[in-house]
Amino acid sequence: DSLYFSVVTFTTVGYGDLYPGCSYGDNSDYENKPSKLFACIFSLLGIAIIGYALQILGQQMVQAQVKALQSSPSTTKKSGDIDIIINNSDSEEEKERKLIQMATKEKNAKDKREKDIKKERYQKIGKMLIPIVVLFTVGSLVFGFLEGWDPVDSLYWCVITAASIGY
Repeated sequence: DSLYFSVVTFTTVGYGDLYPGCSYGDNSDYENKPSKLFACIFSLLGIAIIGYALQILGQQMVQAQVKALQSSPSTTKKSGDIDIIINNSDSEEEKERKLIQMATKEKNAKDKREKDIKKERYQKIGKMLIPIVVLFTVGSLVFGFLEGWDPVDSLYWCVITAASIGY
């Protein structure tokens, strides 16, 4: 039952035969608040994990396509490109110094890009999470007030509905 519940939750199907706080086939009104809170967290994390896995799959497909395009004869780099920076007339020591300088600049640029990407990623996550938290908070307060629900039931309803699980 737990594997079935996980798959139905993560895929946002929510058939309704199993839901938090019930036993299989039990249609009683028994409510288990901790299981509803767990279901909220579990469903959001599960959906995020499925989304991340699909993003990785898509990224791999794009990278394979880019590699295929780069390996085609019309896009390969010419071997003389490095001669623009390092002249054949330079001494071996000068060539080595220029190569080290180039490698250092590339490493510094790469480190800066990685740092900027990481910072941008955290900013994007923050920008995504703020509206979600506001939606769940305001939704829980409004529906809790209108329907006379306690905070756990209100939050549970908002998360399950917004995630389109719908048990």
